[in-house]
Amino acid sequence: MRGEGRIPFWELIERVRVNMHWKKNAIDLPRQQGSVVICGGGPSLEKDIKYIKQLIKKKCKLWTVNKTHDYLRTKALISDYCCLLDPKDWVADYVQKPNKKTTYLVSSQCDELVFKKLKSKNIYLWHAGVDYFNQEYPTPILAKEQTKPFRIIPGPTTVGLRSLLVAYDLGFRDFHLFGFDSSFAENGNAHAYDKPPPPDASLTTKTISTRLRSVTYQTNTHMAKQADDFEELIEKIGEFIRKGWWDNIDITVYGTGLLPSLAATYGLHGDPNMNKLWTH
Repeated sequence: MRGEGRIPFWELIERVRVNMHWKKNAIDLPRQQGSVVICGGGPSLEKDIKYIKQLIKKKCKLWTVNKTHDYLRTKALISDYCCLLDPKDWVADYVQKPNKKTTYLVSSQCDELVFKKLKSKNIYLWHAGVDYFNQEYPTPILAKEQTKPFRIIPGPTTVGLRSLLVAYDLGFRDFHLFGFDSSFAENGNAHAYDKPPPPDASLTTKTISTRLRSVTYQTNTHMAKQADDFEELIEKIGEFIRKGWWDNIDITVYGTGLLPSLAATYGLHGDPNMNKLWTH
C-alpha cells in the first residue's frame, strides 16, 4: 500500500534533500515494548477520554497526531509521541503547546515551517513512502544521497493509520486506536475539536453491509478513503503475519462511526457488543 503525494514531485525532492540532514532520526530511537494508544481526532474521542486515561494508567504510551496533541493537553494528557505527516504548511499550526516530554516524529516531506516551529523540542525525523510515477519515493533520493542509515515507512495516506506502522517500526505490538471515526457525528462534527474542512474533500456516503446489518454513514472523500485504507491495511498485516514478515500484533479500535464499525466486522472493536452486532 502506497500513499499518494499531495505536493508536486519536485517539491517533495527538495524537502527531503533539506530535511534528511536533521540531526535526529527515528531509526535511532530505542526499541519500545508494550502497548500504545494512538489518538485520531474523530468526534468519539471526547467520549472516550476516560478509557484512554485507564490505559495510560496501565503504562500504555500515548501517541497523538496533528491537533489531537493540543486537544488532549486540555484533558491533562501529555503525549509520549506526536506524529506529523501531511506536507501542507498549515501543519505548523497544529501543535501550539509543545512539551519537552514529547517525542515529535516529523516526516521528511513536512514543510520547513513545522521544523522551525518545533526546533527547540525533541524532533526525530522519519521518511514516509509516497507514490510518484508508480515508484515509492523518497527511496531513490535517499539511496543516492543519504550517507546515514534510513528506513522508509510505506502505508496509508492519513497520519493516523500511518502512525500504526511507524509505531510498529519502533517496537510496539499492541495498538489501541481512538478517534478514528472517519464519518460525521450526528451533530455534523468531523472532529472532537474545531478544524476547518479540507478544501479538497467532498461530501459522500459509505455503507457497511453484513448478512444481518447495513448502515450508511455520512462522510467525506478523505475520511472514506481512510476507512478503505484501514480495511486494506488489516488484510495486508494479516498476510504479512502469515508469511512471517511481521510479528503477531493486537489491534483494538474504540469509538463510533464508519471505521470503528468496519473494525467490528473483523472482531477488532473494544466493545464486545459491537463485535457481536457486526459478526453474528
